[in-house]
Amino acid sequence: CTELLAAMEAEAVAPKLRTFTPLLLAYSEVGNLDKCVWVHEKMVSHALEPTETDYVALLRVCVKTGNAERFYAFLDAFIEDMMQPGPSAWEVLKDWFSRSSFCALCAYGCSEAAQVDGRKWTITEGTVSKDGVCSVTGDQLQSLELAPAVEKALLDKVEQLVRPRLDFTVRCSLGTEWDGTGLNSVCSDVAFGGSSGGFSYEQIASMVEHYEAQSKKVLLLLHQRRTEDEQVPPEHRSLVAQWRTRGVMYNCQTGNNDDWYWLYAAVKLGGRTLVVSNDEMRDHHFQMIHDRALARWKERHQVHYQVHGRRVEVEEPPPFSARPQRVGETWHFPSRDGGDGEEDDAPPAGKSSGANSSLWLCVQQEAGPH
Repeated sequence: CTELLAAMEAEAVAPKLRTFTPLLLAYSEVGNLDKCVWVHEKMVSHALEPTETDYVALLRVCVKTGNAERFYAFLDAFIEDMMQPGPSAWEVLKDWFSRSSFCALCAYGCSEAAQVDGRKWTITEGTVSKDGVCSVTGDQLQSLELAPAVEKALLDKVEQLVRPRLDFTVRCSLGTEWDGTGLNSVCSDVAFGGSSGGFSYEQIASMVEHYEAQSKKVLLLLHQRRTEDEQVPPEHRSLVAQWRTRGVMYNCQTGNNDDWYWLYAAVKLGGRTLVVSNDEMRDHHFQMIHDRALARWKERHQVHYQVHGRRVEVEEPPPFSARPQRVGETWHFPSRDGGDGEEDDAPPAGKSSGANSSLWLCVQQEAGPH
């Protein structure tokens, strides 16, 4: 395999994940940490994103060799890339922290991993409330936003895709007229089909009223055909004219995909901008981005909705991130429902948030001497 990889690189043939994963699994199985690190570095050098299977193999070889420095380095990368660990990840985490609690690895110089000031690890399964409070420790889980550098990289990627599709005027108006409002704004993809499956001006009005009642600034993104007088039913023309006059509506140009508009506007605005959309962003337009940062961004910014007549029900992101995180000296790992598939995306906001419905793995250090 190493010879094949060298030959591919010599011929400038870009390897794929399937080139590396079998090699990584084999080296992990025999406990060859150096070779596993080498394979991982090769993956990174080719801009390939490790899957959960790859990360579990890397963590497993660290357990076998007792290398704390590498384990926590890979763990940091794992929790950044994987939203919700599957059963195999839980297994290797339990192996590490339970073995550490018996100090079985101290011969490898792992005092930092095994114990801190002589304190051992305790592993407990619990739940997290809808407000983000751990049932085991009482810790308040945090809302994990994208790091500024990661958010900028995501915006750059979106802009690269949008630039050929949205003209300069559109980008300027979406990026400057609304700039600075991200801390308290809502970007609504309102080309939606409501509860009845059809386009509804009344439902859009209900959504606008719902968020403006919370003193949020709303941006509606509508196809132009939905706002031209001859296309708008007479009873709704004054409503559309009001949206236009108030500056809450922006029209997508003919021939453009509205997805690009609201994604660009929402990421550009930053802050706590919310996107009201039931679009799970899995079609080919979003596959062109193929960035795990988009999944993390969705987890904190996407709002799902239901409209029943004039009554609006929204499912906003919970006040905490259903992602692995460390609070103080305690690790919190959510579980992924539905088996051990390679699911990298965030669960739909409000639909599988990790609150109450799922178990969490809580790894804490026992109290130190007083």
